[in-house]
Amino acid sequence: MLERPDCTLYVIRHGRTALNASGVLRGRLDPALDEVGRAQAAWLARTLAPVELDKVVSSPLRRAMETAQAIASYRQIPVTYDPAWIDRDYGPFAGHPASELIDDYRSIDLAPGVEPLEHLRERVMCGLDALCKSIGAGWRVAAIAHDAVNKTLLSQLVDSLPNDPELIAQSTGCWNQLELHGGTWSAVVVNATPPGFDS
Repeated sequence: MLERPDCTLYVIRHGRTALNASGVLRGRLDPALDEVGRAQAAWLARTLAPVELDKVVSSPLRRAMETAQAIASYRQIPVTYDPAWIDRDYGPFAGHPASELIDDYRSIDLAPGVEPLEHLRERVMCGLDALCKSIGAGWRVAAIAHDAVNKTLLSQLVDSLPNDPELIAQSTGCWNQLELHGGTWSAVVVNATPPGFDS
C-alpha cells in the first residue's frame, strides 16, 4: 500500500461555454459558462466535496474562475488566480474554428500569432513549480484551467500518458487526479466527466 502522496493534484477543465459548444478556439476570449457549463461546475463541486482540499488555484479567465468558485465554495477556501494557468493564446484566430488554421497553415502550431508550444509548456511547468513551492507536504490542490493547459501538463508529468498532448482527451467539466510520490507523478483518474453532458 502506497504512503500518502507528497501532493495530490486535481487538474480540472472548466465547464462549457457557448464558444465551446460552437466548436471555435477560445484562447484569451473571456466568455462566461453557459447553462451546461454551470451544471458541470456544480457537478464538479459535488464530486470533489468529500476531498479536503487545501488550496484551489485557477486561470484568471471567467470560465475557469466560475468553475473554481463553485468548487471552493464547498470548503469555504479562497481561490488563487494565476496567469500561468491561462489558456493558450491563439492570437487573431481566437473565435475561429481550428479547421480554418489547419486548412490555411497545416497546423494550429504553424499559424502566425499563436502562442508557441514551447512557450505554453514552459509557462505551465513554471506555474506547477511555483504551485508546488507554495504548498505543504501532503496537500490536496485543485487547479482549474483549460484544454491546452491540462493536456500539456498531463503529457509532461505522467509517463504512462501520450507525449503528444493532442492524444489526451480533456472534456469540458472533466477532472483528473495526479499523485506525486518521491518525485514521480502518476495518474489515478484521467478525464472523468459528468454524466449526461456534451463536451
